[in-house]
Amino acid sequence: MKPARLQRLRRFLGALAEERFARPGAHPFHPARELAHPRDREFAAFLIAMLRTGHGDGDATCACVLLNRLGRQPALTLVKANRQMLDDLCSDLSLSFLGPQALSLWLAALRNSLRRHRSLGDLFLHCLGPDGKRPLLVALDRFVVELEKGTDEEELRAHRLGHLFPRPAKGSATARLHLFLRAVCRPDDGLDLGLWPKPLPGNLLLPMDQAVLDRLVWLKLSEREKPSRGAVLEATQQLRMLNHLDPVFFHHSLEQLISLDLDVEAMRQRFRHA
Repeated sequence: MKPARLQRLRRFLGALAEERFARPGAHPFHPARELAHPRDREFAAFLIAMLRTGHGDGDATCACVLLNRLGRQPALTLVKANRQMLDDLCSDLSLSFLGPQALSLWLAALRNSLRRHRSLGDLFLHCLGPDGKRPLLVALDRFVVELEKGTDEEELRAHRLGHLFPRPAKGSATARLHLFLRAVCRPDDGLDLGLWPKPLPGNLLLPMDQAVLDRLVWLKLSEREKPSRGAVLEATQQLRMLNHLDPVFFHHSLEQLISLDLDVEAMRQRFRHA
């Protein structure tokens, strides 16, 4: 990429990020910030990331309802809950891709993982290996395997829970998992939470769904048609040329670009004036 284009991309994406950071209180992860204990904050961030349905500020509704019902110590409350309590918790909740029974089953799997590992942070450190140097996608795949451990495979398929147990090893873009890692691993900057020392921000991968990929294509940062593990790796490498210490910072820029709802021509006009 030519130096002049790199500089223009930095200006363009940097300006979009500034717009996003100007209203942090409306960001979906804001409810996690209001909790006192890091264990609860990371758990809340996980719920918000995994149950997210879009890029708007109101797309964390289901997670927020669950967090309100679980109280000020949601991780501890979940650990103590039996299956009937979980069913009651989810009885009137659903998302476009799963219903109350599926949500209850997923929460039961999270509860079992928290009982084994105390916190999601402890679980992920375990997945990173004794020296903490296991590759990110390998660790993330182990993380998902550990989360679904003990859950009946037929029940998972019957309730279509694959969306909430995405496996990088199967080629998935795993956008929700990368969004969760962005929230807990990037510094506390008003949007992300700065809860985990590892993985380092420079090792994170871009949370990519179709809307994000479309904007990357418009910016000539990708030529892929569908989100995938390969598309995520390629796009993150492109963003590393803009900031090798924190490439996922620009996910905020892409989210802001989506929220502006510009078409490709309007976006290109704005880019030319950056």
